[in-house]
Amino acid sequence: MTANWIICRRKRWREWMNRVEATIFAASDPVDREALAKIVGKSCSIDLLIDDIREELRGRPYDLVSVAGGWKHLTRPAMLMPSGRRLAQARRRPT
Repeated sequence: MTANWIICRRKRWREWMNRVEATIFAASDPVDREALAKIVGKSCSIDLLIDDIREELRGRPYDLVSVAGGWKHLTRPAMLMPSGRRLAQARRRPT
């Protein structure tokens, strides 16, 4: 293996990750494995791509989660709590 070959593989993997993440981000419904395989090819491991994307999303306010047989970007529950508490408090205040 040459260094160029390794660099090309890394660039291709990064491109696949970007395509998968962008497709899921743009979709209003969960994106299933078959749809993702059409984007990156059936020989590519969707599970490994998802794992790498999720690793990059660590610490961000949203995550990539498995929902209804597909994948979807969702806000992390911890990010919803403060606004949810404020909403509950606002509802309890007399008008």
